[in-house]
Amino acid sequence: MMGDPLGSFRVSSHKQNREGLVGAQSRQYRATNNVWTPSSFGIYSAASAWDKFRKSKPTVGWSKLVWYNQNIPKMSFILWLVIKCKLSTMDRILTFASSVPVTCVLCSSATESHCHLFFECPFTDGIWPSVLFKCGVPWLRLPWPLFVMWATSCCRGKSLSSIVLKLSLDVTVYYVWREWNNRRFKNSSQPISTHLSPPLDFD
Repeated sequence: MMGDPLGSFRVSSHKQNREGLVGAQSRQYRATNNVWTPSSFGIYSAASAWDKFRKSKPTVGWSKLVWYNQNIPKMSFILWLVIKCKLSTMDRILTFASSVPVTCVLCSSATESHCHLFFECPFTDGIWPSVLFKCGVPWLRLPWPLFVMWATSCCRGKSLSSIVLKLSLDVTVYYVWREWNNRRFKNSSQPISTHLSPPLDFD
């Protein structure tokens, strides 16, 4: 039985027509749709946009001190601001408002700064050593930049003791700054003993 002598030609012709149609559609798509070049797939995503426009810098040594799986985000955010010295302490406000009082609102005995608040201030010096004592860690009185280096070294790894110490620092810094805000803007204050007594209020 003889086969269709034109069969192979029809199949080949149909294949060529289909490939030509697909190619034309692809060219038309590229011509009428924007292609997001930062992505290897040509499709926009928030992650690819972030990678495109952010300034890439090496990871800082203290990153694991602030950002870790068990952290409390709003408390870690305050710690991040403190480490970068970006809180609105009075010494910083003084640079653009010369008439403001610069005395620490927590102790009323020294110029308010990041180094003073954490933990040179008599008020905060009554909190942090007590927290460390409960963690079984001795307190070395260090200026804030050296303290960050010390804490980073002490909190390496994922052990329970490391996580507890990082959380303790998070909570302490957060409550110090909340007390600062209450005294500065609400004319409300609490004694040191209140900050050392559970349960903790995370509002």
